[in-house]
Amino acid sequence: MQGLQYIMKRKKLCLLFSVLIFGSSCSTFEWIAEIERASTIKNNIQFGREHRDSLLFSIQNTFDEFLDVNRKSITRYSDRTEYFLNSLLKKDELGKNGLERRKFYLWDSSSIFYFAAPNGEVVFSRAFVEGFIQTEDILKVLLIECHLRRRYGVYNFKRTYPTGHKSIQDLSNLLVINLSDKKKLNEWIYKALRQNKIDSNSILYWIQNRNRATSKSIYISGLREASLKEEQHIKDYLLKNGIFNEAEELSSQSRNFFKFKRESKVW
Repeated sequence: MQGLQYIMKRKKLCLLFSVLIFGSSCSTFEWIAEIERASTIKNNIQFGREHRDSLLFSIQNTFDEFLDVNRKSITRYSDRTEYFLNSLLKKDELGKNGLERRKFYLWDSSSIFYFAAPNGEVVFSRAFVEGFIQTEDILKVLLIECHLRRRYGVYNFKRTYPTGHKSIQDLSNLLVINLSDKKKLNEWIYKALRQNKIDSNSILYWIQNRNRATSKSIYISGLREASLKEEQHIKDYLLKNGIFNEAEELSSQSRNFFKFKRESKVW
């Protein structure tokens, strides 16, 4: 797990008390507050005694076990599509050029799901791509979220043990964070959208799509009441901070988006 970047001071403190018993749940509320103090961000900070004792290592292990259990139905996207996905975003949330490269996988499943692992791997289910990634801008929203989750460890930390068999529910438990954290995450997705000159309404469309299909998107949305509050918060935030919707030019990226969609259907 090279290149991980951890900036969550609260998690570091929590871990000192919890890692020896391998972990009670630890709120992720303060992870994003550190971004506001950009000068304090440091790369490759490791907390805990060793990688195997860290909570992020546990999350990565959960993801690896999930990949292994579903290896017959998971394939990596083609080099061309992976290059497209890695080139969609030019700036990070702080306006700096260049984002880390990731590996992308497609899971042949009718379950609505996606996940970004700590080491940079991302998996989309076939049903998720077909039903929820309807535009290139929404895809960019998802990629920004995956980037932020990886860089700052935005997960719902749960006690976990190596069992050799991890399910979609195990990953969902790590993906669905509390409402206060989700609000902060969405605010920083908005900032990254502005940095990349992407229609800032896209984050609202993404949340509304999820909420319209709550019964199908339970693994990525959590409780409906919280999701509706999340939607109202981003509406208020957009009204307060402004809507950026500069028209994008039609380009080869759009053609590559449809190639991505077609590849996601080929099984």
